[in-house]
Amino acid sequence: MSKVRTDPFRVSRFLLKRLLHLCLATIALLGSAGALGQNAQNTYSGSGTGNVTTGSNWSLGHVPTITEDAVFSTTSNSGIKNFGGGATVGSPLTVGSLNVTATSGTYSIRNNTSSATNASITLGGVGNLGNSVSGTSSDLLYAATGSTLALIGPNGSTGSGVLNIILGQSGNFNAAGTINVSSVISDGGANYQITQTGAGTLNLSGANTYGGGLTLSTGTLGINNNSALGTGTFTISGGTITNTSGAAVTVANNAQTWAGNFTAGVGSGTSDLNLGNGTVNLSGNRTINVSGLSSTFTVGGVIGDAGNGYSLTKATGTGTMVVAGANTYSGGTTVSAGTLIVANTTGSGTGTGAVIVNGSGTLSGTGFINSGANAITINGTLSPGAAAAASNPGTINLASSAGVGALTLASTSTLMFDLGTTKDLVALTSTGLTLGGGTLALNLGAGFSYANTYTLFSGASSQTGSFGTVTGYDTSNYAAMFNYTGTDYNISFTPVPEPSTWAAGILTLFALGYTQRRRFKARR
Repeated sequence: MSKVRTDPFRVSRFLLKRLLHLCLATIALLGSAGALGQNAQNTYSGSGTGNVTTGSNWSLGHVPTITEDAVFSTTSNSGIKNFGGGATVGSPLTVGSLNVTATSGTYSIRNNTSSATNASITLGGVGNLGNSVSGTSSDLLYAATGSTLALIGPNGSTGSGVLNIILGQSGNFNAAGTINVSSVISDGGANYQITQTGAGTLNLSGANTYGGGLTLSTGTLGINNNSALGTGTFTISGGTITNTSGAAVTVANNAQTWAGNFTAGVGSGTSDLNLGNGTVNLSGNRTINVSGLSSTFTVGGVIGDAGNGYSLTKATGTGTMVVAGANTYSGGTTVSAGTLIVANTTGSGTGTGAVIVNGSGTLSGTGFINSGANAITINGTLSPGAAAAASNPGTINLASSAGVGALTLASTSTLMFDLGTTKDLVALTSTGLTLGGGTLALNLGAGFSYANTYTLFSGASSQTGSFGTVTGYDTSNYAAMFNYTGTDYNISFTPVPEPSTWAAGILTLFALGYTQRRRFKARR
């Protein structure tokens, strides 16, 4: 009987081939799961005021886990949902994501205990396969159009325990509808990043400590706390920033990158928004729209362009933008609408490029502008002082080495000017002044006297042209007179005789002439 010999190399090749196929299949399965976002969906089925830490309130029979997306899907369970009392509060939730798929209603979560025990929800982390609900696997929060997801920090009962939000990874807050987070957002020092997506609104009202920065790509971001942006870089790629807190907000000096055009919708009343003193990097020519009539949008940090010659345009919108840094961008500044206030104490508030104020725009402030060899052209309004309004006297400092016409007030321009004991001044530094027949709109304040001479422009290296119209004074009894003395361009007033005085003078001259003529005839 012959023996059957087995080729060990053939067996090894067979086993290796099977093992390779198994590995490839496993990798493909895992890759597919990650790419498709294969978290299981665990849907809340409790009442609108139910307990999120009660397992029976969820479709899978347990509270959501890291491999599951928590979903609120029906209007019947809208309302404020709570963390329970006792031990359940000390058992924090860790979920793949939180999602509202209903198209109406507000779905809120808060700590409602009467104790000092804090509650927490961790979003994402190790084991999270990706969001399977919103259509974007990296979404950590999602609210559908028409709905609101609210994570409430303050306690809803008599206790001092709060609800905290912890980032377990970087990810998106996708606000197709509205997402309100008044809880403090932290990341345990891991420097995770938040990206806002969706065309809706994300309102951040907590004193957040996450360190990876926030990127606004689209939609509206409500910056409703000085620390709302955490400690990282704030990147604006588009969308709208606003403050709806009802109080002024000054951001805690986050570095910024303006990677796209955006709108600052500062609203009204006391809703001023100040982005703090963090440095701002322009990654291209930027257009800023500022809406709101009674609140201001302030940028206190140095705006630079890394030597790339980028420009800044304040475009549509009637709102007020304040620049307070010694800015270094060099592509020029255009004010097309609303008001730009320069409030810097050193350097140039508009960088080193040309400055153009168009017909619907206003340049104001008490800061400094040095446009280098580039001209400053006013086709709209120039209004010295801390605000572009009457009775706000102050000095605006302008410098240009562009020669004759370095500062030009065109025929369409208006110079708003306060005169009185305290007055406005346009202080030039060796700058040529050209007046193109525009309007000088005077506001006569306390201490004004028609007997005085007032300086409108100082430091002018040359002066040509004149104003076409002067308003705001007693034109019936005085005439405005202008003179250029040394480097100052001044205004004074001379009395205009009453019509009756003119008539009496004319009659007197006529009588003298008639008498002289009769005497001449008598001698003949």
